Amino acid sequence: MEEISWGQWFFHFETPESWAKINGQGETTLHNLHGLQGHSEVLRMVFGLGGLFGIALGYFNKLKKISVPPILFLWFLIIFCHAAVDFIQDRVSISARYDFAIVKTSEFIELLIAGSSFLYLWLNFRKLKCLN
Repeated sequence: MEEISWGQWFFHFETPESWAKINGQGETTLHNLHGLQGHSEVLRMVFGLGGLFGIALGYFNKLKKISVPPILFLWFLIIFCHAAVDFIQDRVSISARYDFAIVKTSEFIELLIAGSSFLYLWLNFRKLKCLN
C-alpha cells in the first residue's frame, strides 16, 4: 500500500489517528505497521510466489480465466528473487554495500508489485470481456 502514502502526500490527506498510532512512519501503509516494518520481504516473497503460481494456473483449462498472464512472469520472478535475497541478507550479512543496494532497490520492487497488480487486473478484465 505504498502507493496510498504517495497519494497521501500528493492529495494532502492525513492518516487516521488510530492508524498513525500503529504505523511506524505515521502513514497509511500496511508494511510499516509495528511488527511488519523492516520485515516486509516475507510479504514480497509470498506475492512473487503467488504470481508465479498464478501463471502456472494457466496450464489448467478450468483455471485459465483467473490465471496470471505469462507476460508478467519476469515481474513476479524479479519480485520473488529480490525478496528472497533480502530475506537471506537480513539473517546473514553479505556486506554493508550489498545491504544498502537491497534497501534502495526495495522501492523499485514495491513499484513492480503495484504495476503487476494493476496489469493482472487490467489484462484479465480484457481477457474476460473478450470471452463474453
